This record gives sequence, C-alpha cells and structure tokens, in this order.
Amino acid sequence: MLLESDSVEIENYMSESYSRARSWLIPSLLGFLSKNLHIEFPQRIFEIGECVVKDAKSSDGTRTLVKIAGTVSGNGAGYEDISSYVDAILSCLGINYVIESVSHPSFIEGRVGEIFIGGKKCGMLGEIHPKVLNNWPIEKPVVAFEMDMDALLKASG
Repeated sequence: MLLESDSVEIENYMSESYSRARSWLIPSLLGFLSKNLHIEFPQRIFEIGECVVKDAKSSDGTRTLVKIAGTVSGNGAGYEDISSYVDAILSCLGINYVIESVSHPSFIEGRVGEIFIGGKKCGMLGEIHPKVLNNWPIEKPVVAFEMDMDALLKASG
C-alpha cells in the first residue's frame, strides 16, 4: 500500500516477513481475505489496530497510530459501498468531512479518495487495484477504507 521507503524498518528482526512495522491495516485485511476465499461472499472485514509511521519530531523517528480500516469483497463491490461505511462512521461521530480525489498506485484511478477532517488528511478509501489483488491472489473486487482513530476522536470532541 505504501512505498517501501515510507515504512519503518525494524532493527534485529527475527524473520524477513517481519522486517518492517506495519504502517497500514489494509494489507492485513487483504491477507485475511486471501485466506478466506472459501467463505461465502460478500465478505466485510473490519479492524482497529496499531500502526507505526515515520515522525522526524519524535526521539526515535517513529510514531504509533491507532487506525480503523474495513474492506468489502464480492461481485459488484464498488466505491459507493465503502464510502457508505465511511459516511456511517463519521456521521455517527458527528464529524464533518470532505473526500478529495487522488491518485494512488494501490487503488483504481478515479476510484480513490483521501478523507479530510478540518482540512487535515485522516485517511483514504477506494477500490483496490486488480494488480494488488493478484498479488494475494484475490479474484473478487475489493473496496477498502482506512482512517486515523486519534483524528476521529479529536474531531468528535
């Protein structure tokens, strides 16, 4: 989901699989979907968990964030499906938000957006690109969102 240069490398890692701290939840959800292809579709998966991002202001150059993410996978899953979940979460919290169209290599062009609260980016949503899905391999369309929980809690007051 992110470029390798954006992730935090772990010193003295025990396994090549765990040489970097996760900075996104969506890849974990895609991994879960790839192991549950035998389960009836559509599948709706959600997670709240910690991620590590680079932060030049901190003493160790990193910061831990709590994020919320979700995916919908199945025939016909589209941008409208995932945007309705984002709207439900933010509306229930009483948060005004704006979604701006962006480009991101992990998502289909024209079907991805960044979520802004009070002018500050707090997440993104969109349709996962087929090339990404082929890496898992997932044959059904997948839509996903991911947001920073701290930003949501601050905005909800």
